Amino acid sequence: MIGKRMPEKSPFKLFSLKEYANPSEVLSSGLFILDWAVLERGGFPRGRLIEISGPVSGGKSYVCLKTTAETQKRGLKTVWIDAEHTFDQVGMMWAEVQGVDSSQLLVPGLETEGDPGRKVSLSYAQDALRCVHDLAEGGEFALIVTDSLAALIPKGWDEGSKEYGEKGKIMDLAAIASQAMRDISVAAMKGNCCVIFVNQLRDKPGSLWGSPTTTPGGHALKFHASLRLHVARGNDIIEDGKMVGNFAHILVEKSRVSTPWIRTGEKSGIPPIRVYYDGRDPNCLEDIIDYGVIKGVIHQNGPMFSFEDVKIRGKLTFAQALSEEKWKSVKEQLMVSK
Repeated sequence: MIGKRMPEKSPFKLFSLKEYANPSEVLSSGLFILDWAVLERGGFPRGRLIEISGPVSGGKSYVCLKTTAETQKRGLKTVWIDAEHTFDQVGMMWAEVQGVDSSQLLVPGLETEGDPGRKVSLSYAQDALRCVHDLAEGGEFALIVTDSLAALIPKGWDEGSKEYGEKGKIMDLAAIASQAMRDISVAAMKGNCCVIFVNQLRDKPGSLWGSPTTTPGGHALKFHASLRLHVARGNDIIEDGKMVGNFAHILVEKSRVSTPWIRTGEKSGIPPIRVYYDGRDPNCLEDIIDYGVIKGVIHQNGPMFSFEDVKIRGKLTFAQALSEEKWKSVKEQLMVSK
């Protein structure tokens, strides 16, 4: 009947997430600009799916390695799904240079001296995604990184039933991911685990409008991911005529946990992150000063910079003049500034 009021007490029991809800926690990447200027809350959220995509050599794996290292410093367990098969001796050395403790990192599919019984076969995409689901749901691990989704091989590729290039092969991974991401998103929430998928870019043939590139694996990860970052390579960092690193520009393509469409660069005023190949601290004090000026924590009048009772001419001189206590105060004010 039109206009009839519903009963005050519904006979249906509403579904509640309180049983699975966890306190809002984040995993720091160790990159101050990324954590507080781009992500705005101090790092990557736990209990969520995250996609990090971008062109080759942009800094995607670098961000994941730094996040893994910071997570291990807190005594939390981490997993790295090595779909690209780069974690050999050289790959482990590169990870250790960036601060990762390889003895505390679980790499399924590789035998480790500390725990040889944890070997898991990850020959196919179905096995790898099932492994991600089970490890995330268990609640033992705080961070799981899959590098990369595009490198996963669906079952049947090596059986000779189809040739490379057939449409079925391209669609297989999307079909698998469509089913798996629904389960993994729930498993990540239950286990309070941050699940990061690194993804590549591929061209869209015949594209006449919009973006000419897309990410493999269909649309499932795009929908289920709470945070999507696009990481692209910037200018090189040159010291004494040698290339010691590069800048990486980041764009927040989607976010359910912070402000979307934040990007680094001159137009936004947020400095790009620094990728150093020798493992040095990427947090440049001059970048933090620039961000502090934008937020009004540090005051600039021409070449003069001031913070509290410190007022000095020149950015580099100002950075060297601030004591550790002053720098700590600067960072604390930037963390709470909006």
